[in-house]
Amino acid sequence: MSGVKVAVRNNVVCALDKTTRRSRNMIGELADGRIIVVQSSDGCTEDEVARYAASRYTIALLLVQDAGGSTGMYRANDGCLFAPEREGAHGRPVCSVVCMKRKTKKEETLVSKKKVFIGVGHGGSDPGAVGYIEEADTNLHMALACRDFLTAYSVDVQMSRTKDEEDTVTEEVAECNSFAPDLAVDIHNNSGGGDGFEVYHTIYGGTGKTLAENIEKQVVKIGQNSRGVKTRQGSHGDYYAFIRDTACPAVICEGVFVDTKADAAQTDTLAEQQAFGAAYAKGILDTLGIPYDEPEEPEASENPEKPEKEHWAQKHYDSLIAKGVEISETRFDDLITRGEVFALIDQIVK
Repeated sequence: MSGVKVAVRNNVVCALDKTTRRSRNMIGELADGRIIVVQSSDGCTEDEVARYAASRYTIALLLVQDAGGSTGMYRANDGCLFAPEREGAHGRPVCSVVCMKRKTKKEETLVSKKKVFIGVGHGGSDPGAVGYIEEADTNLHMALACRDFLTAYSVDVQMSRTKDEEDTVTEEVAECNSFAPDLAVDIHNNSGGGDGFEVYHTIYGGTGKTLAENIEKQVVKIGQNSRGVKTRQGSHGDYYAFIRDTACPAVICEGVFVDTKADAAQTDTLAEQQAFGAAYAKGILDTLGIPYDEPEEPEASENPEKPEKEHWAQKHYDSLIAKGVEISETRFDDLITRGEVFALIDQIVK
């Protein structure tokens, strides 16, 4: 099944964890024929998830399946409606089909989709740079994560490859120009013993430079240092064909140095590679002016608790303990009994 799969919690796209996997599922068809699967958290109703999906996608139909596995049908014909079938004459709501009204041609014309092309460096017989990780595979995992993040926000994405196959720069440029995207990103990783991320844009600046700067900001946020936003002059303008020959603003991202152990370690797991892909996607969305969900940071308390001040006698207590004196209570401000005085003196006087 092709398409995107996201989890929704408090109207925010979240990672799929044990909680979301056990909650309600929704499945529907996007306008381009792909399938979307939405998984909600325990705190969401089917209606809330349906409206969340409808606000981001043109969906013909959403089938809601509750956690108990019950099935049912309900046909709605006037927009986004939720109406459950009941189990038996007086049973509880168990399932529903939520129908989303397709956008008319006029509506689709008014709100045109943004398009992004993702070039995936190397592949097939060309593994790219090889060191502690292999570039071609890492490029692909980053690109797939970038695509999935973008499609979750209704961006139309085309990739130069979605598996390990031959993928030359000439073919990438031709595919990109045929797709006619708003922006293009070529995903690579580096070699040569360096350290850090770098991104190249056209020598002529403009939107390509803005895209490069926005991506760099997001990559730095995930903990990777940056070698900078760069250009490279060639004999016919820009040195790199992906930047020089594409009809839209384009950049080339070099995530890490695969032959530097510490740098390669930042992308030696799938989760880390996906984090880079998501960072690239966020930089793209920033450039396109498309808002996206970010995890909410906890609000600072208006009256933060002040740490308790250490009692003046604590250091003397600690010193006696270190010397082997047994003291059963700390009650620094309580009165001491004669018995406690005798016990303490007995330990000290030898």
